[in-house]
Amino acid sequence: MAHTRLVADWVAVHGNAVISDASRPVNIANYPREAVVTPKLGTDHWPTGVVHFALPSAPNGSTKPIKLLVNVVTTIATARKVEIYFGGSEVYQLTLSEEDNLECLDISSISAMGVQEGRCGQGINVSISIDFRQASSKVSFESVGMVFSK
Repeated sequence: MAHTRLVADWVAVHGNAVISDASRPVNIANYPREAVVTPKLGTDHWPTGVVHFALPSAPNGSTKPIKLLVNVVTTIATARKVEIYFGGSEVYQLTLSEEDNLECLDISSISAMGVQEGRCGQGINVSISIDFRQASSKVSFESVGMVFSK
């Protein structure tokens, strides 16, 4: 009898795994179902903040992601830009337009050709830039994931 090994074609992290950027910091409140990101206020206030999500390396060593899935709700804020890194190599950057859907973003144009040799298995970073329009702006992240071609 042959054994069939099921292999996932996606990776994901919970929203409360969010990390604030050092250069464009945000406030993060973690809850069981989500993380709520708000602008950093005070003398070091930034109207734009950046968050990072560290994803595990792709299943089966795949280097061909096809979709970015971000379960997000924005309130008086806009996700402005997405950057994706394999290890230390930037493989994708997009300034989001009104037509772009962060909840199911086509990233099939990513090529591993620009990745430094040996870096594909060193984890994935998804960075999202956020424009906060008011002090009460917020962005709630429930999860961030990536689907790979098989």
